[in-house]
Amino acid sequence: MAKNTFNLNDYFDEKASNLDPTAEELKNESLFEYDNFRQPATVSGLASVAQLVKSLLYLQPGTYPDAPSMGIGIENYLFEAMTKETLTDLQNKIREQMRTYLPSIYIQDLVVKKIENQSLRNTIGIGFQISANGLEKTGQFFLLLEELPETRELISQTIV
Repeated sequence: MAKNTFNLNDYFDEKASNLDPTAEELKNESLFEYDNFRQPATVSGLASVAQLVKSLLYLQPGTYPDAPSMGIGIENYLFEAMTKETLTDLQNKIREQMRTYLPSIYIQDLVVKKIENQSLRNTIGIGFQISANGLEKTGQFFLLLEELPETRELISQTIV
């Protein structure tokens, strides 16, 4: 029995025609917001890859019935104790999810660490060194994710 693969890009890009993002699809990724000219905001290149990875991080497993194991559910990690085991588990989950759902994005290096800060909130820094179909060369980007315990919200910043 052949294993069905599922790609996150299919849910976010109506133009996706196969299960692996092509160079054309990595040119523009929707941000689900509008630019200054009231047009749908998009990003391209490495920022597009970062957006796809961020979407996979935020997605809760079980959200899509066709792919119940898709998603990392980063909020669950931020609201628990930041132990070495938790960070290692998160790093392994990121690698496994990207291998399964974003197979054209190759992780060359991945660093997940707790960021110490003055606010005493859980903050995670995730650094990616990647190559991908559609990118001319390898690139790196960083995600900073922080919990707001009073509202159980998550704030993030992407640095490309």
